[in-house]
Amino acid sequence: MTYVVNSTADEANASPTSTACASAGSGLCTLRAAIQAANNNPGTDTILLSTPGVYRFSEALAGRGEDMAATGDLDILDAVTIAGAGAGSVIIDGNQLDRVFDVSANGTTTISGVTIRNGNPGAGDGGGISSGATATNQVATLNLINVVVTQNTPGGFGGGIANTDVLSLTDATVSDNTSGTGSGFGGGIYNAGTATLNRVTVSGNAAGGGGGLGSDFDITLTNVTISGNTASSGAALMHNGGQATLVNVTISNNTADPMGGAVFNLGDATFKYTIFAHVPANEACNNFGTSFVSGGHNIDVGTSCEVPCSVPSDCPTGTTCTNNLPPSRRSATTVARRSRRRCSPAARRSTPGARTALLRPPTSAVPVTARARPRPPVPATPVPAGRRASVTARPRSRPAVPPVATVPSGKRAS
Repeated sequence: MTYVVNSTADEANASPTSTACASAGSGLCTLRAAIQAANNNPGTDTILLSTPGVYRFSEALAGRGEDMAATGDLDILDAVTIAGAGAGSVIIDGNQLDRVFDVSANGTTTISGVTIRNGNPGAGDGGGISSGATATNQVATLNLINVVVTQNTPGGFGGGIANTDVLSLTDATVSDNTSGTGSGFGGGIYNAGTATLNRVTVSGNAAGGGGGLGSDFDITLTNVTISGNTASSGAALMHNGGQATLVNVTISNNTADPMGGAVFNLGDATFKYTIFAHVPANEACNNFGTSFVSGGHNIDVGTSCEVPCSVPSDCPTGTTCTNNLPPSRRSATTVARRSRRRCSPAARRSTPGARTALLRPPTSAVPVTARARPRPPVPATPVPAGRRASVTARPRSRPAVPPVATVPSGKRAS
């Protein structure tokens, strides 16, 4: 069934067991009334938010801990699709009375085209959204598409979102959420199930651990930016277990306590085409996990996100075990230290710009022979020790080049 919401008011359905959407106050179809009606109608229903505006929770319906969507948060008990006109025009505001959505429905729930803000479940998890089935034999899958989750403040984990089953975000923003008044876990997102993020920005969130994301299990990030988040440890990402996969991820300008790092890994992690930018540079990644594997083509402002090694066999194909300090800071002591040796592309240390060379296409299609034309050899003459011959007297061209003269040992030819 499709429910068309035609009021931004927060009013419960006239009948809590009806499949028809008509609120007790105005008789119109409100968002709360539509969710209650959809919960009573088995199968995946669709709720259309056709009226732009702010759907703000009413203080008259305040009441945390109620699980039928009659008061407090909007409890989704049966899989549903909620489609808004766009995150800039449809705003669902929890008014700091409770979290906004509590998704426990078995099956797939999809929410798109809305902003979810100002949720506060008290001591609970998931300020904007809490998602996870309550029955052990069920799985709640939540898809968020073109959604903004912002300014939510739970006392527990997951400032913006807390997930215990399956979560997917596409073309979404999770920003300015706080977990546990800054001392919780997962300032933007807390994952205790499986989470997949594609084309997502996670920014300005705060927590004690995992300022942007805090994950206990598998997480996959593709085309994701994690920036401007704050935490004691793992300011961008704290990964406690399972597999973390990062592809084309930008991690920058996150703030952690000393030794806290931008990425704090205790599980398995793989990454490629990823930028690690953190201050201080040597704390971009803190790896204490079982595996930490680079797929190559990464940019690290320091060396902490490169795979540590002791011998060449520790490194994956295409990399070599080298000391990553610049020559001016190397010493017999630092070269021998394992913490200074990392698996890096062999060409990386050749020039100061070699870090970015792996990601840049050739700057010119002109053949090398056209750009680097060899100079005709010049006959050599003995030069006194400690001095150089002047090059100003060299002729610009010579019709013929005689054989090169022998230079005495210890001398330099002009």
